[in-house]
Amino acid sequence: MLQGYRWFVLSKLPQVMVLDFSSVTKADRMTTGTWTKMNSWGQKKKQKVEDDE
Repeated sequence: MLQGYRWFVLSKLPQVMVLDFSSVTKADRMTTGTWTKMNSWGQKKKQKVEDDE
């Protein structure tokens, strides 16, 4: 199993209510928000580099 896949899926599909036969909790949503902030920096930098080319 890939580490962090649950937060990745929830960040891309926030309307999901059940994932892997488990309800999505408020704690999952909070962790997803933190995960998204921590992992979005690389995406912004990558996009900036691509725009500069």
